[in-house]
Amino acid sequence: MLLQRKGFPQEGEYVFCVVKTITYNSVFVTLEDYKRDALIHISEVSPGRIRNIRDYVKIGKMLVCKVLRVNESNGHIDVSLRRVSDAERRRRSEDRKNEQRAEKLLEVIAHDLKMDVNALYAQIAPKVLEEYDYLHYFFEDIVENDVNPEDIGLSKNVSSVLKAVVVDRIKPKSIVLEGLVKIKSDASDGLLQIKKALSAFQAASEGVSVSYKRAGEFRFSIVAPDFEIAEEAKKVATAALTKNFSGEVTVVSS
Repeated sequence: MLLQRKGFPQEGEYVFCVVKTITYNSVFVTLEDYKRDALIHISEVSPGRIRNIRDYVKIGKMLVCKVLRVNESNGHIDVSLRRVSDAERRRRSEDRKNEQRAEKLLEVIAHDLKMDVNALYAQIAPKVLEEYDYLHYFFEDIVENDVNPEDIGLSKNVSSVLKAVVVDRIKPKSIVLEGLVKIKSDASDGLLQIKKALSAFQAASEGVSVSYKRAGEFRFSIVAPDFEIAEEAKKVATAALTKNFSGEVTVVSS
């Protein structure tokens, strides 16, 4: 990967490490993004008693670790493997996959600019990493929030090509909130009222769709950038439905 951070990691930071050397009570690793060495004491490899440290780590294996202590004066860094939860490990691994995709996209941008990708990365990375943890966060911000790359100090030419490629290749993130609308009317024109109410439900917010499940029940789905926005859209749609319908209504998320 092209990613290389300057200086030292912060205590509490999660880092990618490659196992270099294993002794009976320690694991020596290289911090992948900082190109610095660090140590995992046997007590920080796994909870409980460890009979053979090699049952937990292998030479060349990539690990996600948490930084415990940093001594910049002598360059000593202690990290922990056991203090990383499965959820955090998955999140960091996903970040790395997304960063690899972002670097592939940077190759396209470099090609369009007729530049060497390493030269382009060296030009933009220091500016991007001052504001974002990863390059892919910057790309996502461009797509989702219409950020102008010139705002972080990139040249007009680089900014123009970068934004065009990123917007073309990266689609905005979205989630889908699904649920059920249960609706009943005893009125003589009940079917017409139900159709009118469901139309109002669907038209109330962008990204809302409704489909038939069975008599008196309809599936709904709401596509939105995140669950908070989706829940707000559901609230608005439900209000529109009840405003246009006087019978029994229940709206529940699945």
